[in-house]
Amino acid sequence: MKTRSLVLPVKGHYYYSALHAYNIGLLQPETPIKLIPEPDNQQDRRAVQIWLTHFPCWLLGYVPRRKARFIGYLLEHDLIQNPTLHNTRYRNQRLKLQLRLDYALPWKLRLDYWLRLLGF
Repeated sequence: MKTRSLVLPVKGHYYYSALHAYNIGLLQPETPIKLIPEPDNQQDRRAVQIWLTHFPCWLLGYVPRRKARFIGYLLEHDLIQNPTLHNTRYRNQRLKLQLRLDYALPWKLRLDYWLRLLGF
């Protein structure tokens, strides 16, 4: 089974602790992160939080809404390997973060995902 990689931007990080973590040097490429589904989120029940895993454990932001359903499915089936920060950049007084996920999705689960998406 082929392992694939997905690089995504971190959304909403300006509302949380990402800038503070960046300023003290905690956000380097290959920094491990943890993804936690948030089904009780009033704005989006498929929301997935992105947390810094080492001390201090801070909320960095969210997976983009357009990918949250897929990432939630991968988390539900424990298919994500090595979630890390891929790139951190501070330019024009703005912090930009990207995360990287490696996953292996067997064809049966891929079919199951698409059937769920289509409502079967």
